[in-house]
Amino acid sequence: PLPALLVLALKELLEVSWLKLLPKGGVFLAGKDGATLELYAEHNLGPEITGLCRKVPFGRCLCGRAALQATTQYAGCIDDRHEVRFEGIQPHGHYNVPISMSGTVLGVLVVYLPHGHARNEDEVRFLESFADVLALLIAAKQREEDLRLAHGHLTAALADSDSLLRAVHQHTIFSQTTADGTITDVNSAFCRLSGYSREELVGAPHAIVNSGFHPPRFWDHFWQTIRAGTAWRGEICNRTRTGEVYWVDSIVMPFRNADGRIERFISIRHDITERKRAEEALARMARILEHSSNEIYVFD
Repeated sequence: PLPALLVLALKELLEVSWLKLLPKGGVFLAGKDGATLELYAEHNLGPEITGLCRKVPFGRCLCGRAALQATTQYAGCIDDRHEVRFEGIQPHGHYNVPISMSGTVLGVLVVYLPHGHARNEDEVRFLESFADVLALLIAAKQREEDLRLAHGHLTAALADSDSLLRAVHQHTIFSQTTADGTITDVNSAFCRLSGYSREELVGAPHAIVNSGFHPPRFWDHFWQTIRAGTAWRGEICNRTRTGEVYWVDSIVMPFRNADGRIERFISIRHDITERKRAEEALARMARILEHSSNEIYVFD
């Protein structure tokens, strides 16, 4: 994990013999707001510092100035730039080095110096190079974490998709075709309604259940809609294997592959045959009554 790696890096840095550093330091990372540093890893910092410096706004104290100005800050003693102080604080100095990549401050490396330690340009160059290495490490781990989260979201989405597909299979009349309309999958409800077995349907054109009821312009609009990548919904009259017609309320949804091309269509249907028959019976009765020469009375 990134915090553990940063602690290891700090320990390695503090053990470099020619650097005259006190054996303690920390690494701050920029928060998501881009205006606050958060203490992310530390070595030998006391509870006062870890408490008071848990979050540091950009521009406050030496670490905040290093982040805001994107330049290394040096102090040989506790001066007026040390805005964070507490009773019993020991005299010391600092190098506060921004950790940057591509012009963006990712965080700040802070190391402690003995009181009165003079600024040394060799030390500064070494610490800035070390901060560049930390930037690479932080960016790599953050990308790794982003990938892990993305993989988790994708896994959850796939699980949700599988659950949804199972529910669709169980509770609707389902079929799936290739982009040219060849059936690749059907559920048992589709087989029961159409009268065809799964073996007869898979690999056959979806037109196998076409009743011939709808005019060509109906199908022209249907194919134009779904091939444009838009879902289509409407009522379709189909024919069973034995020649009986039935009606379904259909939703046909196009699905694209990674290249953006439509690779398949999924259709979800509900049997509305009885409703259509009832509507036709009512319409027929209405026509009979409308054209009847007899007087008609309706009583409560």
